[in-house]
Amino acid sequence: MEELIRPNWHIAVVHFPIALLVAGTLIEVFSFLGWRRSSFRSAGRWMLLLGAILAVPTAFSGLYALSDVAPGGLSALRDADSAAGDRLWTHLLITSSATVLSMLVTVAWIACSDVWRTRLSLVFKLLLLVAMVGVMAGAHEGGELVYDSGIGIEKLPPASLPTGLGAFAEEKNWAALVGDREQPHVIMAGLVMAIACVALGWSIRAITQDDDPAVAEETQAANRIAAAFAAESSELKSLLAGEAQLVSSNHTPPVRAGRIWLLAFFLGIVTAAGGLWIIAGNDWNPDKLWQEISQPIAKATDPALTRRLAHLICGGVIIACTLMLALLARFGRKNRLGLILFAPPLVIALALQVWLGILLLLDTAQGKLTAFNP
Repeated sequence: MEELIRPNWHIAVVHFPIALLVAGTLIEVFSFLGWRRSSFRSAGRWMLLLGAILAVPTAFSGLYALSDVAPGGLSALRDADSAAGDRLWTHLLITSSATVLSMLVTVAWIACSDVWRTRLSLVFKLLLLVAMVGVMAGAHEGGELVYDSGIGIEKLPPASLPTGLGAFAEEKNWAALVGDREQPHVIMAGLVMAIACVALGWSIRAITQDDDPAVAEETQAANRIAAAFAAESSELKSLLAGEAQLVSSNHTPPVRAGRIWLLAFFLGIVTAAGGLWIIAGNDWNPDKLWQEISQPIAKATDPALTRRLAHLICGGVIIACTLMLALLARFGRKNRLGLILFAPPLVIALALQVWLGILLLLDTAQGKLTAFNP
């Protein structure tokens, strides 16, 4: 059956993070032209946030696209077409680096206090520019892969095109939209990872920045009193400027991180269910499903802990940690100990999950946990 989006979803979702990151970066960098404290700059920062979040599942969809259009991997593609293989490697390297950088900058900015946001403003902007250049360069390489190397293109004679489109129109249903079951699972995994990273940034800010409106109002009142007793007009201007800085564009209203953690938790549940759906197919026999996950060792060198079982364990850790962090954010917003206890295992599990997912997607379910099969 033909898929509704061919060859895969990557060609459809890739445009959104590119547009959002480029537009948001330009708005932020050139805010000195007159919109430093305007809603236009706020819109640009929302673009950066959404662009960074969407960039992660888009990168994951690119990994699925690699397994889809080059089943043998980069090595097989390089054997068939060395230029296309090198170009695909460049595309992967640049875009993955830009994605990681944009997410790190976004999380760091969210986590910082107002003071550190001001101090690191120039650094943030420079890093955003680097990420933007990387996104654009990676997009160029991706376009060259399609239009020059012909990766992912089904070449049909012009005469057969209307017939092919007519036959495909009859297959436009939900099954055609989903296509391979691995594809939505991989993209959802990237979305869970992105939202968890953003929630972590907001949780850190909650314990490092006193965002109580009453405290902010009290601080402003203290500044006004100090300004009233200022002896010099220059000192008065300095104090008033400090008050303006308090409510500058570097300050953001309190965000309930618990809601973001809860969203990551529910998306994690859906993603885990999708992973089990891939393994079980249409047969949800628990014994058979467990056998597929913890299957017998195929080779003497294979570890007792299979790739699928390790993938399942990491997924369970992610779901458990996001739930605990959601509860802590709701009932103990400034609980540093809770964040110290659950944030590190969450980050480690996310990193391991990415690696294990790559092994399962681009290699096989059998083999070592630390390397591709030879």
